Amino acid sequence: MGNSAEIWTWSPEIVLHGPIGGNFLPSNYYNLWLKSLKNPDGTARYTVAMLNYLPIIGQAAQFGCGRSFTAVLATIFGKRLPFLLVHSVINITSLSILIVRPQNEKLYMAGWYMNYTGAVSMMLLCSWASEHLAHEPQVRTMLFASGTLFAYILSAFVPIAAFPASEAPNWRIGAKLYMGFAIFAIFLYFGIYFGFRWEKKRAKQAESLERPTSTGEESESSSK
Repeated sequence: MGNSAEIWTWSPEIVLHGPIGGNFLPSNYYNLWLKSLKNPDGTARYTVAMLNYLPIIGQAAQFGCGRSFTAVLATIFGKRLPFLLVHSVINITSLSILIVRPQNEKLYMAGWYMNYTGAVSMMLLCSWASEHLAHEPQVRTMLFASGTLFAYILSAFVPIAAFPASEAPNWRIGAKLYMGFAIFAIFLYFGIYFGFRWEKKRAKQAESLERPTSTGEESESSSK
């Protein structure tokens, strides 16, 4: 697929995707919203046990989507971009619900659960990059390590500004920031897609240029 130096000309899209592509960090604050819900008499609507169980449903949805998207659908169809775009639609829809904060609690709860599925994007991207960079182990290692590093750095600082505990559960910034990330991620997906296509085209051109040379050498040796 070309040398590592050429691949690095477009690989920043993959590195950037790690910290901003999934946008499922808002789901970490689902618990705070549940705790804020009260009965008419002022008592907490959900017990401590329910506060622990309800987020597990979201984690189960995250696992189920991850397996179905990466291990089943993407493998069967051999495509990654369409499923990343489906993920983006779900992700943006969930963030829109979290931003609007509808009065309908069931709809609002659905928005939280949909947000959990954002983790599927990283699984799809890793399988996509592994497929196209199968012969570039050093590049794969650097891309995934850099993306993970940036993700940890952003996770350490961004949530403090977006979801301060003093504003819970009605955060001023909250999901709005991640909506911006989700929209930007769509451009990254297309950047990665065209980057892979460009690299594949280059490899085919290089291969076609090498064939006449090798054929000429063979004919010359046979004539001797």
